[in-house]
Amino acid sequence: MNITVKNYNLPCGMSRRLFDKDLNTETYKMVGPLGKGLGITPQTTGCHFAYSAGTGILVFIDLVARMLIQELGVLPKGYQEIHPDFQLCLYASFKNRTDSMCLPLLEGLQRICMLQGRPDRFKLVIRLSDNREKRWDKKFVFNQMMHHTKTKAG
Repeated sequence: MNITVKNYNLPCGMSRRLFDKDLNTETYKMVGPLGKGLGITPQTTGCHFAYSAGTGILVFIDLVARMLIQELGVLPKGYQEIHPDFQLCLYASFKNRTDSMCLPLLEGLQRICMLQGRPDRFKLVIRLSDNREKRWDKKFVFNQMMHHTKTKAG
């Protein structure tokens, strides 16, 4: 399972708990985004989790756009396709819908995947701070991964 996290280093932030060895007692292997396409190859499969807030979403837009173009069947000849068994679960937090970035693109990919009968291909979870939605914490992240694992297991 792959998780990409931007470290905001806020005193009570989830990312700090993952990166600060004094706050976490669990073992994590942290690997950042790796260039164009985030290191995704045609052989990359499985579910990949990504959490972002605000402009942090921009790291994932290249991948989302590639997935959308491929799902629409208009990927230019010669471009490598993303494996059919690749899945992206993207959690994006914004202040509100007005201040969000790329939301129509994200929601468009989600809609296309649903219409094609492949809702697991791209899962989008949006959190809006102005709605006073609870912040994502360690328990939330764990529960999301466990839920997805159980769903995939049957």
